[in-house]
Amino acid sequence: PFIHQIFPILIKCIIGEKFSGNKEDDQFVKYLSTKIIGLIFFRFGSSYSGLKSKITFLFFRQLLESLKNIKNLVGPLMGLASFGIRTIELYLIPFLSIILNEIEKEILKKENFNKELETLLDFIINIITSYLIQRKVQIFSNYSLDISSKFKTEEIYNLLP
Repeated sequence: PFIHQIFPILIKCIIGEKFSGNKEDDQFVKYLSTKIIGLIFFRFGSSYSGLKSKITFLFFRQLLESLKNIKNLVGPLMGLASFGIRTIELYLIPFLSIILNEIEKEILKKENFNKELETLLDFIINIITSYLIQRKVQIFSNYSLDISSKFKTEEIYNLLP
């Protein structure tokens, strides 16, 4: 019943800039916080019906604000990605080209490719990859097929978009 009291702390951990002097520790805290939020909504989501949309909107608003300073982009991306495929479709995919353009501007402006930008691009690639895998699994699960007896592997891949 008091799980909702932990959300402000977790959200601050996700969208906050720095907690320690070590960037790896900061990333781990963000990652762990998103996993905890995802677990809470997976287990107790029905008890908190309006809270998910409020937190999603908060992460989305922070994502738009972080486009001005892309160093802060990882937290909102992690937060939105933790809510699953539908949230990624609604909030991340439409803005993906804008996000990538801002990253490209930052790379060209600094004329170097530092570790923060590499981490950010790797994270975006991971989000897109897991999104595409989940979409293929969803599409594939819509076909109630006995794969081993009716189709060859090549024919199955032709069914997928």
